[in-house]
Amino acid sequence: MKGLKNKMAVGVRIVVILTVILFGTSIVASAQSLGEFGVIEARGGHFILSHDSQDIVSLTVTPRISGKLLLFAGAAILGMQMTDAHDASAAAVVQLDITQATNSEPPVPTGSGTVNALSIGATPTGAAFLGVPVAFMHVAHVTSYATYTFHLTAATLPPSAGFCTVDAGSLRAILLPAEAAMINVNCNTGSLQTAINGAKSGDIISVTGTCNENINIWETKERVTIVGLTTIDPLGNETKATIKGLNAAASTISIMGQGITVKGFIIKGGDNGIFVGRGGTATIDDNTIQNTGTNGIVVNMNSFARIINNKIRDNPSNGIHVSEDSSARIGFLSGNDTNASPNIIENNDENGILVTRTSNTRIVGNTIRNNTNNGVSVAKVSQADISGNTIDGNGENGILVTQNSGVNLGNDTGTTIFDLPNTTNFNNGDKGLRCSIGGYADGHLGTLKGVGKHDETDFTKGCIDSLIP
Repeated sequence: MKGLKNKMAVGVRIVVILTVILFGTSIVASAQSLGEFGVIEARGGHFILSHDSQDIVSLTVTPRISGKLLLFAGAAILGMQMTDAHDASAAAVVQLDITQATNSEPPVPTGSGTVNALSIGATPTGAAFLGVPVAFMHVAHVTSYATYTFHLTAATLPPSAGFCTVDAGSLRAILLPAEAAMINVNCNTGSLQTAINGAKSGDIISVTGTCNENINIWETKERVTIVGLTTIDPLGNETKATIKGLNAAASTISIMGQGITVKGFIIKGGDNGIFVGRGGTATIDDNTIQNTGTNGIVVNMNSFARIINNKIRDNPSNGIHVSEDSSARIGFLSGNDTNASPNIIENNDENGILVTRTSNTRIVGNTIRNNTNNGVSVAKVSQADISGNTIDGNGENGILVTQNSGVNLGNDTGTTIFDLPNTTNFNNGDKGLRCSIGGYADGHLGTLKGVGKHDETDFTKGCIDSLIP
């Protein structure tokens, strides 16, 4: 297998040679209206899989514009069991397809192609438990206000192959404008910066390999999506597209453009992992941002970012730093979201999240743990809404609010992701919440805790305590 290949027709197929065993039922996302650059996702569970094709995940969308629906499919192959003891060459194939339901309208042109093939070298009646990841991308052309249903299906081939296990299938859709072009970059042989320089509004850049360069997305760029793809070698080893900044004085990715999406990469090196500044706006989705020179993500100088589904860890300063009249949504995309899109922010050498210098941030549904200083720090006339997060084991406080800043911890009533209190399962090193120098805290304390006799909160003189248990 040389890597993942993109297919523009709707019947995209991925083939994995082996046998496996699954439990569960298909997860169907109810029909959802989807606007430009909107994202929806459905996830499945464990399945007992046989030769008969079976739905793992179904996703129904109604696009509000005509354009391109970018579909990301994924699953994990957990184990296999050969059942044919008489055929020394017996091997099973797990076949994953994205298909369009027959009742979707109007129909999308169909086609098929092998995206990935993986030989496990199974023997008759032999068993193996692997954990092989499978991921691929597909583009469907859609019409505004029509309803489309897509299925991620799986089956074993041939009929005598046996059983196989597929775990946690997922199908995610992103709606892009019709004029978007697909640009493919293999960073082992080409330059991502060159592709960005030539990209037009709405273009999608799909990337494989390791990009050893610092990337700049200038103010002249808008609505450009950069997607890292995962490849699988013949032994089942996963390689995620990587961007490594070689210049330690510059951020690995600098975003000054509007409506930029960065998705699916390992990002390391450079000064900051991702810098959004000078009025830039970005969606940062499903990346691993680690081992940078200072911060994982910086949103600075009157900029805005939506930060979802990332792992942000092992950086020498803050995991996320929002500063200088900037704002961020951390863990969700829209105020209409019913489920969080959580980040894991851990093991950073200063704060998990720092909000400072007249900035504001909404922090929803994340895991913020084991950072050296505070889980969340809000300072210098800034404000944060903080709800439904797990804030564990940080070296100082779970939340610090100081210097005429304020935090709102969920709401007094309600059960949405924006109403929920925060929780602590493993105590933070000092207090659950500390307030100093003219700050305030309102809402539910939840189970935020630190250590010591009065481990929950500490309010110094001049701070306003408006918390309820």
